[in-house]
Amino acid sequence: MMATTLELIDERLDRVFAPYQMTVAATELREEIRSNLAAAATDQLAGGADALTAVATAWAEFGAIDELLTQLDLPARVTAVSTSDNAPVADLPIDSAETAEGTPGVRQTVQLHAGIAGITRIMLDYACDEVTLQPTLDPELSVIEQLSTDDPAYAGTLTQVGDALRISHGKRPHTLFRLNFNGRRFGFWSVITVNVPVTFTGDLQLRSDDRISARQLSGVSLALTTTDGAVTLDALDLPRLAVYTDDGHITLRDSRAATISLRTADGNLQLTQVAGTTLAATTGDGRLTVDTLTLTGDAELSTGDGRAALADVTATSLTLHTADGHVQLTRLHSDQLTVKTGDGRITGTELTGGRFTTGDGRIDLQLSELSQPLTAQTGDGNVALTLPPTAEYTFTLRTFDGHITQPEAGATFTQHKTKRRTGHYGDAPQAAITVRTGDGSITLN
Repeated sequence: MMATTLELIDERLDRVFAPYQMTVAATELREEIRSNLAAAATDQLAGGADALTAVATAWAEFGAIDELLTQLDLPARVTAVSTSDNAPVADLPIDSAETAEGTPGVRQTVQLHAGIAGITRIMLDYACDEVTLQPTLDPELSVIEQLSTDDPAYAGTLTQVGDALRISHGKRPHTLFRLNFNGRRFGFWSVITVNVPVTFTGDLQLRSDDRISARQLSGVSLALTTTDGAVTLDALDLPRLAVYTDDGHITLRDSRAATISLRTADGNLQLTQVAGTTLAATTGDGRLTVDTLTLTGDAELSTGDGRAALADVTATSLTLHTADGHVQLTRLHSDQLTVKTGDGRITGTELTGGRFTTGDGRIDLQLSELSQPLTAQTGDGNVALTLPPTAEYTFTLRTFDGHITQPEAGATFTQHKTKRRTGHYGDAPQAAITVRTGDGSITLN
């Protein structure tokens, strides 16, 4: 009877693990490798390979497992056992070997170069590769690929069509193996560095399925897309920036761009020391953190399910929406400020007004000045406002199941009831305050 793929995989794993005690760590590692190999072999079988070929191909794509195990400090068995294995091996882990230059694990370094005269668009297409973009004073674009395999088919290619330059990855494993164990990397790994001439001012597009980083670029319109990886951006000065990731955090620091669009389906958004004209930032399920944002135009920020914290933000119009999360606001300056959360509290300090709405949560705001209307509404929660002592304003306060507390000295009431009050403070009110809560109390200090 012909052995199944799992039996063939177990035979190979039994040989390479034979010299080691099967501790909890070693057992977990073996099972993880076995699972990855089985998935890859199944893909090979679906493509028409027989069991022997499917397992041999999966084993080769994973890397030199026996060499890796010798570096993991696993406790040895008392009786030595031969670990020879004649299976073909294509890839080595990035930490398991050294090149002549001493770079850990790099079995192949590929360099691609191209002049950019007449080029208005650069397109980079990578798969399971970590990519870094950085500037260069060299007049040529250069791409350096560091690969954990010496197979030349894995090298990237460079083509030019008209005014467009395209760099594409080479062969990649049919099933991607990536496993970290005690700081060691298993499977195929690659690191791509793209050196962009500072004289290039066209469109730069990058697609990858892994982490992306960019630093100190200027003058280019940058569009980044990754399906599964974080995006880290530092010291950029761009006319346009667009970033999208399915599953990863986006971090933007010390940067300026006229138009900024950031979106992650499942990850955090963090902006620090950012300037520009307009900003649209969205996370489907993650925290939103902004510290020092200066815009001459509008900002639209949203998170589907996560907290939001904004500090030192200036924009003509600022809209923040979270479906389910608490909101913390500090020193926001906007002619039109709108904050809404479906289910969470809103806390703000050193504000000047705005519109604040929560479906189910407390609203607690402290104003440094009242230079625009303020509206606070919650379906189920208390509302507390701390106002400048010299502020002059009209007020409309309404609670359906709570009480109202406010200083009455200096107030002129047009309506004074337990659940509803209207009137004004001062002879020349400069703004209007409207507060409404379905089930909560209202306090003005």
